[in-house]
Amino acid sequence: MSRMKKGIAIVIILFIFNCSYSQVRFGLKAGGNLANLNGFNESKMKLGVNAGAAIEINLSKLVFIQTELLYSLKGTQSATSRYGYDTRVNLNYLNLPVLVGFGAAKNFGIELGPEIGRLLCAKTRVNGRTTDMTDLYRDFDYGADFGLSYCFKKIVVDLRYNYGFENLSHVVFTDAFGNNTGEQQAGANRVVQFSLCYSLSKR
Repeated sequence: MSRMKKGIAIVIILFIFNCSYSQVRFGLKAGGNLANLNGFNESKMKLGVNAGAAIEINLSKLVFIQTELLYSLKGTQSATSRYGYDTRVNLNYLNLPVLVGFGAAKNFGIELGPEIGRLLCAKTRVNGRTTDMTDLYRDFDYGADFGLSYCFKKIVVDLRYNYGFENLSHVVFTDAFGNNTGEQQAGANRVVQFSLCYSLSKR
């Protein structure tokens, strides 16, 4: 919880410090996710969505800071149905990325920085039946983002990869008789994110 507060405090300080000296732009963004969780056997990427607000602070012609507050649907799904199960794990997050951007070429940018996520709820859907699993996952997630952006007038196209540092769940393995055969921490987020951002300010 303290790391989440520190992250929010950094965003506020950066905003206040730069607001008087730099050009600030506000925007709304939305898009899709291709998400997976590492450490889960026979899993594959699942589709999700992301949406929220963005603030871009231009420090110079080549350097900018961008922070966002996004709802993001992450998780994973089963890659095979040989056992007769169709499983989906839906992790609903409120994410706060703080990215430093560099103008690589005209209208193109490279973005890199940390991301903090607050889990809103976690649900597992097995063969159409949904179960709330929020208590089994970490409340907060921490990771790093790397992305590329292209600006066309008031529209910014953003392609980003999120690498989660935290193992989100504690997995217990059992045999056919229910006996414990091992335990491990697993399930760090891996997300490819595509979005469009519409600037509400003049460029």
